[in-house]
Amino acid sequence: MIKCSLLILFIVLRCCVVLLCVVLLCFLLLVCGSPSAQDVNQITAKVQSLKPEQIPALITKAKSGDVESQVMIGLAYRFGRGVEQNLPEAAKWLRKASKSGSASAANDLGVMYQYGNGVPQDDPEAAKLFRKAAELGNAPAQANLGFMYLEGRGVSKNLTTAFEWTQRSADQGYVVGEMNLGILYLEGKGTTPDPQKGIEMLKMAAEHGLVEAQGRLALAYLGVETPEGDAAALKWLSTAAEHGDKKSSDVLGFLHGGIRAGLNISSSDDLAALRLKGEGGDPEAQNLLSILYATSNNQVSAYFWFGVLADNSRADAATRKHAKDILKLMPKGWLISKEQIAGAETRLREWQASHSSR
Repeated sequence: MIKCSLLILFIVLRCCVVLLCVVLLCFLLLVCGSPSAQDVNQITAKVQSLKPEQIPALITKAKSGDVESQVMIGLAYRFGRGVEQNLPEAAKWLRKASKSGSASAANDLGVMYQYGNGVPQDDPEAAKLFRKAAELGNAPAQANLGFMYLEGRGVSKNLTTAFEWTQRSADQGYVVGEMNLGILYLEGKGTTPDPQKGIEMLKMAAEHGLVEAQGRLALAYLGVETPEGDAAALKWLSTAAEHGDKKSSDVLGFLHGGIRAGLNISSSDDLAALRLKGEGGDPEAQNLLSILYATSNNQVSAYFWFGVLADNSRADAATRKHAKDILKLMPKGWLISKEQIAGAETRLREWQASHSSR
């Protein structure tokens, strides 16, 4: 029996996870291209090397109103560098620096409010701080604010505004902003769907070394459905897996050993052969194609192949039922829009018409 129950559900639902991790990543990664990028990098480097004996003098300077020292001691308490970690104390100093005009402090404090780290969890306050920093040109804050508008957290959900702030972040060369913008282009959120532009932005972030972007780019290439796309997908899957991306490792493991002999995928030629098997009515090939496209966020192709599998008389009853269950799950889980379903059903009718005599 084809393994398409819990495994399919697991992979499909994980497609929604990527953006949920973005805000934390924006906090941990350094600014890359904002007006004060060099200063922020220098401050971060100083904080990383802080020694306990340096803390008293740093606190004295911070108390005197030195903004850089306020940021440094805030980050020191935030990460426990040279001093015992103390999140409320970190928030206190970052708040002082934010009020003095530090965009990076406002962004970091916003992240603390979003996650309730050392302060009460408060999305509206987080969004307010992100906006303050974003309007001062802070690229991570722009990405964070875009995320808040995308999810409707602390602000009214607005996909157009989410896209605009994310684009500002990406325009500064901030890798998380580039990745997020690529995803928005792929999914058509706040803009017209543009897979080519989405891949272009993801590739920029991937080449800048963002591992999550490398994995996401691989999945986007899987959705291209061409030999060139297949080759690029396998290349980036391997790169991301080598850099520790668990999802990429899981996908590679599944391709290499999760299906019966004859369908193991290790090259672009194997993927081309898989599509031919699916077109020829092989239910296991159709099952794997469904999973691959769901994983790559090509929901139209995923829905199409699940539809083909659900009506495939060569598949056993349990497999057909699982496929039908997935077809019901996708719109309920907001994994596919009505417009995408219509496109998939049009393709399915065309496929059924062309295969009816076989």
